[in-house]
Amino acid sequence: METVVSGIRPTGNLHLGNYFGAVKGFLQMQNEYNCFFFIADWHSLTTHPHPDNIRNSVKTILAEYLACGIDPEKATIYLQSDVREIPELYLYLNMNAGIGELMRTTSFKDKARQQLHIDRVNTTEGDVEKEIFNEGNKHSVSAGLLTYPTLMAADIIIHKAVKVPVYGNGAPFCPSFQCNLRSRMFPGTRLFLLFQ
Repeated sequence: METVVSGIRPTGNLHLGNYFGAVKGFLQMQNEYNCFFFIADWHSLTTHPHPDNIRNSVKTILAEYLACGIDPEKATIYLQSDVREIPELYLYLNMNAGIGELMRTTSFKDKARQQLHIDRVNTTEGDVEKEIFNEGNKHSVSAGLLTYPTLMAADIIIHKAVKVPVYGNGAPFCPSFQCNLRSRMFPGTRLFLLFQ
């Protein structure tokens, strides 16, 4: 049976977007694949949450996973920070990642704009990079945000997942870094569109 891995950041209660974009697919996948569904508490650290909010949201997301019908007899549900091998692999992957490659990922630039409070319409990519390195900027972009793709790759590689669901109604989004890294280390891993 093929292995699938996917997670949701504990940033509050699950909402309709989470349900229709991910959880509904989880319910179907748990019957067809060897599934690992996790609560991505380390991923949530990139948005500077309060520790109490993470702890409370983790409990909420777990309860909501179960209430929605994810069956622990059919799928493994876990907290990302409980798997100690993930940060170790994350470290190794970061040691092999190029800063330029990571900075070119679309998701990094978009999230950096948000954290720096930069208007997307009136700025260029160069403006974002200048603001990231501006020592006088009162807002900062965390290194965790920059290395988010390597943490995602560690989440996938640790389970030797061969399928990673992507959500939405467009073409699968795959930062070039993640695609290249997965293809070098585990060539069998591929993304698939959950809902078409």
